[in-house]
Amino acid sequence: MTNALLEEKKKIKEWLQLLEFIKRIYGEDKAEFVRTNDYLKRNNKSVAEYYNVGGRNATLSDLLQKQAFLNKVLSATETKETLAQYTQIYNETNALMKSLDDSPDNIYIKCNPVDDNGNVIEASNNSIGSNVSSLNSIFDEVGNSFGPNFLYNNIGLQTFISVLFFIIIYYIGKTIFIDYPRSMIAKRV
Repeated sequence: MTNALLEEKKKIKEWLQLLEFIKRIYGEDKAEFVRTNDYLKRNNKSVAEYYNVGGRNATLSDLLQKQAFLNKVLSATETKETLAQYTQIYNETNALMKSLDDSPDNIYIKCNPVDDNGNVIEASNNSIGSNVSSLNSIFDEVGNSFGPNFLYNNIGLQTFISVLFFIIIYYIGKTIFIDYPRSMIAKRV
């Protein structure tokens, strides 16, 4: 790589570090504001060159030590001490997270499909068989469903059967007591 390309990558890295630093302390909105208003308009300048603070070759860590840079870029309320405190808290949290993440997670969850009763469905109890048609299996299920418990405990079926009996009794009574006598009277007249 050429020297100019390496220098450009170094400047971009410095800007990205500044944006990440701002994002961690002030949040995404402030970092996006700096990115939009400063980073995208930098014209291949380093952070120190763009803000014209601390000399042309000042590094980001040097700039963060200067109150003039903090006032210009971040806000007038921040001081070196508060930034040092933010940095220390971040480094301690980062070290804590790394210490907790030493061992690789060996989590393996074996998921088995279950039926409505919670029984595991396996290949042995999940196939109908080659010699039985699906229509026969449907009839078997319907036949098994119409047991005494189904008839006595299902209010919908009881209502349907009682309405069916009422209709049958009504038409038998109509035939015997109305239609048959009417036809007999019609034959005699």
